[in-house]
Amino acid sequence: MTSELLLTIIFSLFFIIGGLIVIRDAGGRGAGIFFLCFGVIILIGGAIYSKIGNYNFYKIFKEYDVEYIGDGLYRKGSFEFYFESVGDSQVYTIKDSDDYNFNLHYDIINYLRKMDKDTLESIYSYLKSSSKENDGPITLTIIERNKKTELTYDIINHEFRHKVVKIFEGDSEDPNPDYNHLYKDYELHLKEYNEGDESFAKKLLKELFDIDPSEFKKSTIYNGITKYKW
Repeated sequence: MTSELLLTIIFSLFFIIGGLIVIRDAGGRGAGIFFLCFGVIILIGGAIYSKIGNYNFYKIFKEYDVEYIGDGLYRKGSFEFYFESVGDSQVYTIKDSDDYNFNLHYDIINYLRKMDKDTLESIYSYLKSSSKENDGPITLTIIERNKKTELTYDIINHEFRHKVVKIFEGDSEDPNPDYNHLYKDYELHLKEYNEGDESFAKKLLKELFDIDPSEFKKSTIYNGITKYKW
């Protein structure tokens, strides 16, 4: 049971119990029934939300006939989508084979991290060609305010493995210290094979962040991966 669902249950029980008390002790039948019904509606709504995870995903998956398996998992053929709450973060993962539906991938990724379809197509082309040249998995990482997106393709297994981590803000009573700090800066991580050719990276920096590429500092972080940081 997620923390969101637990809070929904507690909140709904507050109205349900309050309604029963009003009906029994205060004689306010009308008000009591209103609170009782309101609590039941919240409880049912919370259960439905928990089942489908997120209504926007539900609409996307309904359009593509993707089946809800349970516990945050959706599946259709080789396509799998899974979401879970991890601490103060929501983690979304996509797994699929070469026999993939690009429009399905785009609708999900675009909902999690807005981008043009042409941009995602160019990233997929980069991942496939780079994975072939590397003879192994290649990951392109996008970091921005409260979000980290990792798009991966592995030519050995002919498989996509994507992950998006979104940080929750928390609330006034329980603020999240990582909000606006963990993924504070705008960053792009990718492997460049043609030395000195930054054309693809600069194109992505402009398209993804709408920031002049000259404002990003370039460095090498590991295994030939180049980091562009704003």
